[in-house]
Amino acid sequence: MTVKLKVFLQQQEYIGGCCCAMVCQATNGEPLFPHLQEHVSGAKKLLSEIDKLYGDKVKISVVNPSGLTALWDSFRLKIKPDTPAWVLGGKKIFEGIPPLSEIKAALDRCVELAQ
Repeated sequence: MTVKLKVFLQQQEYIGGCCCAMVCQATNGEPLFPHLQEHVSGAKKLLSEIDKLYGDKVKISVVNPSGLTALWDSFRLKIKPDTPAWVLGGKKIFEGIPPLSEIKAALDRCVELAQ
């Protein structure tokens, strides 16, 4: 059985209906939302490590928390649109970018139970 990990992650190009990152640039060329770039790069590193460690055992879905398809989960799990949220087994287990060791421990428990 495959364990499902959902990562609710706001990406800069989707903020407020922006259609591209160019719209979200300040006049000095700096991004308007630099913390989102940090969240995205941190999540990419973690997701890459998770994929290497678990392969087919963990199915990863990255979800835009402000999208219509995520509306119910965002409301039910109290997900903040500007903070990454990690959902495992239908429960929010982390907000922000957790250390790999903590998310690995949670995934290990779920993978073990799924077998």
